Amino acid sequence: MTSTSVLHWGLSLAAVAVSLFWAGRLLLRERRAAGVRAEVSTEPVLAEFPGVRVQMNPGSASQTALKSAGFGIPLVVRSHSFQVGSYFWFRAPECDMAASRERFGFRQVDCLVVSGEYGGSPIRLALHRGGWDLAIWRALETAGVRPVSGPPT
Repeated sequence: MTSTSVLHWGLSLAAVAVSLFWAGRLLLRERRAAGVRAEVSTEPVLAEFPGVRVQMNPGSASQTALKSAGFGIPLVVRSHSFQVGSYFWFRAPECDMAASRERFGFRQVDCLVVSGEYGGSPIRLALHRGGWDLAIWRALETAGVRPVSGPPT
């Protein structure tokens, strides 16, 4: 066996190990999230907001806009929880929210930033429906999300 083939074999083994590590982390995150999803999906719905634009981790290097087939993603607020599309489910008392101004695409927009934990990892979501949305603020506050700033004006 040549030194080149040993190097290729070693690199392949390292790639498989890294892939298994990340797959395990993703599986663990999804299992934790599935527990929250199952727990809160039976709660009564307080309010539904279709067409909410969502930016994940706003202002960071990993900022990502969540896309949907239509114009925005539905936000469903339940008695003690809320869900953003079919992606994220949160227990409301474990989350904070603040009125903010964040970048969506090439524009700065007025939005609500919700901070919480998803699958054991911290996450921030910026939510907006064409500017400040006091109805979303009040629904999230009723569900138990803790405001860390004044409501949008």
